[in-house]
Amino acid sequence: MAQLSKEQQEFVQLVTSHQGQLRGLCRLLLPGSDADAEDVLQDVNRVILEKSGDFQRGTNFKTWAYAIVRFQVMALRSSQKRDRLFFSSDLVESLTNEMENDGLFEQRQKWLVDCLQELKKNERELIEVRYGSGVTLAKYATKLGRTVGGLKRSLVRIRERLKSCIRHKSLSEGVL
Repeated sequence: MAQLSKEQQEFVQLVTSHQGQLRGLCRLLLPGSDADAEDVLQDVNRVILEKSGDFQRGTNFKTWAYAIVRFQVMALRSSQKRDRLFFSSDLVESLTNEMENDGLFEQRQKWLVDCLQELKKNERELIEVRYGSGVTLAKYATKLGRTVGGLKRSLVRIRERLKSCIRHKSLSEGVL
């Protein structure tokens, strides 16, 4: 296997260190479809590697990579003919710019992980099923012997607790 040059190693480090942010942006721009978000993330990584020669060292990698995410999301949307809810191109661009300029993104992710650990096991499992798996709430409700409405109410309460927990952590660190 060929040895990577120092520049190539640095570029690979940039790509890997931004994977969480790229995944988060894909999920933000493609709500309700983790599979599409993961497919777009793979396409984004492929395009990033293909266009690595176009990236100017010393410039903002995140801005460059977010532009690729934006274009890949728009490409997916234009290729899909299904009847689904999609964000407008203007909203996609606005959300991308907001995430790009949000220096607290990584810190909020860490707080979220901490707050998730503070939940009860069954609450964490419900969050993981809702946002991290392909299982529908209806199937999960049947498995638990609960109603979908009951699970939705639980999710609302859990999200409010997570929001409150993150707000508390940000205030305790003096970040608004």
